[in-house]
Amino acid sequence: MYKRILVPLDGSKRAERILSYVEELALKFESKLILLQVVEPSVVLAAPYDMGHYYDVNQIERLSDEAKGYLNTVRTELEMKGITAETLVDNGPVVTCILEEAIRKDV
Repeated sequence: MYKRILVPLDGSKRAERILSYVEELALKFESKLILLQVVEPSVVLAAPYDMGHYYDVNQIERLSDEAKGYLNTVRTELEMKGITAETLVDNGPVVTCILEEAIRKDV
């Protein structure tokens, strides 16, 4: 029934509360979990001269690395319970990225 389950996480305890439910589904249906964290770039204003907006690439890379580490920890914990999981880190608007991954992964 559920071959793949997309699980968006943001690193918060609140988001992690879904894990017990998807763990149960994954074990029951032998599903693969797709753990996704989206890093949303923040706009930095080039003030005071209003030179425009830019994204801090170093910040995006640092946050992406932190997300990868976090998701790998969650994946390891799931695998110790016999659950298959993969991790994905995406950059962009959160809702858009989640929907695009759902379509891409056919979940």
